[in-house]
Amino acid sequence: TFKRMGIVFGRVSEETPQFELVAKKQDYEIRRYASYVIAELQGTAKTHEDFGSANFRALASYIGVFGNPKNQKQQPISMTAPVLSSPKPGEKIAMTAPVLSSGVHSEMHSMAFILPSKFTIQTAPAPTDERVKLREVPPSLVAVHTYSGNTDEKEAGEKAAWLKETVHKDGYDLHPDPHDLPHKQGWQLARYNPPFTIPFLKTNEIHVELADNAETN
Repeated sequence: TFKRMGIVFGRVSEETPQFELVAKKQDYEIRRYASYVIAELQGTAKTHEDFGSANFRALASYIGVFGNPKNQKQQPISMTAPVLSSPKPGEKIAMTAPVLSSGVHSEMHSMAFILPSKFTIQTAPAPTDERVKLREVPPSLVAVHTYSGNTDEKEAGEKAAWLKETVHKDGYDLHPDPHDLPHKQGWQLARYNPPFTIPFLKTNEIHVELADNAETN
């Protein structure tokens, strides 16, 4: 279909979260996002790619991608963009045998779908899969760096470190209590396209939450 062809070529037709463009820099933007609700799943895996492969289906099932929606109202929910993910480097959790061999560790990760703007935390249907949790993300001031292509946890982490350093040099303060709970890394990877989109037409963003305590430049 024409819609699928558009998706292959990087077209994003899904609802995206509302924001105000506050400032546009050479390599990033400052955006002020309104509050929104996410369906989130947290867990452990050797890599974020492994975590996504194993858990994307649970989130997709909540909104009804694979048949009857796995929520208490059995209410289909429109897919939105982007899909948010947040690895947590540094916190190692030992995995028990026989799932993984001795000496192999895992890290905490999360993945989230943003719910359509018509939903609030009170009106969003509750998940029937106990692994999926609903959470309201408060309004936020965010630095956003956009890039294209296939991406992975390593590249995203490097770009997040660069963006944090860059915004600090530009006079912005990082948020002391970022909303990417429970990770507190202060950054998220936002992916707008499915895997079958042509790689160089894929849109990815690094989001770094800023302290909203001063006028932006």
